[in-house]
Amino acid sequence: MHFMEKTVGFSGWRSKSPRLLFILGFLCIYLIGLAALTPRASAATLSIPGGDVSDPVVRQVDIAQPAVVRIITTITGSLAVRFTPTSDPVTFPLSGGTYPIQLSGTGAFISSHGEILTADHVVNPPHDQELDQALYETAAQDIADYINTHLQPSQPFSPDDVVAALEAGEFSSTTAYGQPSSEVFLSTAYTGSINAASLNGVPAKDHATVDRIEAQSSFDAMDVAIVHVSGMDDMPSIQLDNSNQVQDLDNLTIIGYPGNGDLSNSPTDLLTSSVNKIYVSAIKTTDAGAPVIEVGGNVEHGDSGAPALDSNGNVVGIVSFGLSDANDIGLTTFLQASNSAETLIRSQGINTAPGPFEKAWSQAIDDYSSAAPGHWHKALQELQSLANNYTNFQGVTPYLTYAQSQAGHEQVPSTTGSTGASAALIVVLILLLLVILCAVLFVLLRRRVQPVVATPYAMATMGTYPQQPGGSFGAYSSLPPGYIPQTPANHTAASQYELAAQQVPQTPPLTVSAAPLSQPSKEAEPAYANGSGLAMPPANWPFASESSAAAQPVEQAKPFERGLPTWAPPEAVAQAPEPTPLAQQVPAQPASVTPTEGQEESGAQARTFSVPRRPSLPLTDSSTTNQQIWVAPCGHVNTLNVRFCRVCGQSISPTDSQDLTDMSRLSGL
Repeated sequence: MHFMEKTVGFSGWRSKSPRLLFILGFLCIYLIGLAALTPRASAATLSIPGGDVSDPVVRQVDIAQPAVVRIITTITGSLAVRFTPTSDPVTFPLSGGTYPIQLSGTGAFISSHGEILTADHVVNPPHDQELDQALYETAAQDIADYINTHLQPSQPFSPDDVVAALEAGEFSSTTAYGQPSSEVFLSTAYTGSINAASLNGVPAKDHATVDRIEAQSSFDAMDVAIVHVSGMDDMPSIQLDNSNQVQDLDNLTIIGYPGNGDLSNSPTDLLTSSVNKIYVSAIKTTDAGAPVIEVGGNVEHGDSGAPALDSNGNVVGIVSFGLSDANDIGLTTFLQASNSAETLIRSQGINTAPGPFEKAWSQAIDDYSSAAPGHWHKALQELQSLANNYTNFQGVTPYLTYAQSQAGHEQVPSTTGSTGASAALIVVLILLLLVILCAVLFVLLRRRVQPVVATPYAMATMGTYPQQPGGSFGAYSSLPPGYIPQTPANHTAASQYELAAQQVPQTPPLTVSAAPLSQPSKEAEPAYANGSGLAMPPANWPFASESSAAAQPVEQAKPFERGLPTWAPPEAVAQAPEPTPLAQQVPAQPASVTPTEGQEESGAQARTFSVPRRPSLPLTDSSTTNQQIWVAPCGHVNTLNVRFCRVCGQSISPTDSQDLTDMSRLSGL
């Protein structure tokens, strides 16, 4: 049994292995094809200049960064200080000049003609406490020196002490300011690294003075301004979008120059923009009726005027102001809506359509981040054209260098597309060939001979029959001695022979009544035949009558001689002669049979049943004598000259059928 289980398990594995091999082979083909068709650029997406350019937000930031500029606004101021209530005011600086106060903000080109969008307070600082504090800090050292020299306090003053005294009102003061001026510095995303020690050493091509404010809305209104710089035409620019489409929890991106990000005085450091993610908290309106966008995220001083971009890279807001509590904890930032700026743009008739540079740069970045075949060669040509036509655009250099390295091992598709189509066709044919090979392997493995399964069960040999009661196991019995098959003389005789055979009625099924029935008469008694012609029931007949106790035993040598129950035919037709009824030649059947050894009584009441009489067939004329009916020794009605009973199949010897022609005409069969 254990061997059988192991063999069956092995056979089951062998039967499943072709299917598993086919599935594994198909999976390998799929992975190989996928790897072959995947663009090489995706493997190094995160390491290329510009970052993950497959992300549309990152790609839009790469396009917008060269258009974002840092704005340094300078405003002059002087400070008159009264050290005592009765003393005359002292004006600083002592030389009679003014102090330059520099404020930093952010802006962005919105046209190819030098128009820059920013917050109004960046280019026109309000004369508020914040500006006063900037002036205090600028003049603090001069004031401290004056106090220590002329007033000779017991404890020397420091610049911080001066600022604290001015803010607290210990020293009364009056401020005076001149007209502001602003300078625009291009981003390193456009200029590349700058070889200078300070902003004063930045090349003239990389910065320009704001020559006019084309339109503005004051800080206490919409805080939006559009300024113009000369000598900067065909610059990168950013388009505006409808701020009414902004919803709560929308993700936005701001590009600015926060003061906390200034770690050194290096121009490259100061002019490298910072990118921060913010989200929309609410859409609100100020007392002046200006629509503003409340945002959360990292927004700092210096980001004022910075563009807030949506996922399409368009401006939907401008960083305006922040509100905090008395301890400067929990700053809340607000953006001016881009629709406020759009109103000013339309009022001035400013053309914000992208110029040639912006179109070429956007197309180059799109091809640079593409996954189409040959995109590196295409991006290389476009980036090289930008580098040749715009020599000040040094920010293209890292992109150009990387595109050159990638194009060096990229297959250039044919201009007609035939090469690409051929390569794709070759890949498809290879995959198809591998699939066909796997299918052939699957079929061959399925056709392999399976191992023989050991089984403890005995199976019957073909051509044998199970052991019969009283008989022995063996093959089918042979034909009786002297058997001569009857062959019809012609087609007509064969048809008549078959017709006569079909007229033999079939034995109806036995029926057992629910209750014991009355004893049938001798005329209705079933007749059983053996080789001697004596009628008796078979040895295993379960429903024997009471008068069968003295029945002779049935010979068991031939199992097929154990006759099946049949019935005597009814009265013969009127034309037949009157022979001696067969029932008079057969002794009466016993009513019951004594149970043999190994059998048990079925109960107090023996089950009985009634058997209908079998109807007799009409006799035919002398021309069909050979087809007339007669009762065979087995007790069934047959035609003459048959060798095997048509009902039970028992053999009929030639001697049994001789001299029975007259008996076949008996009407009492």
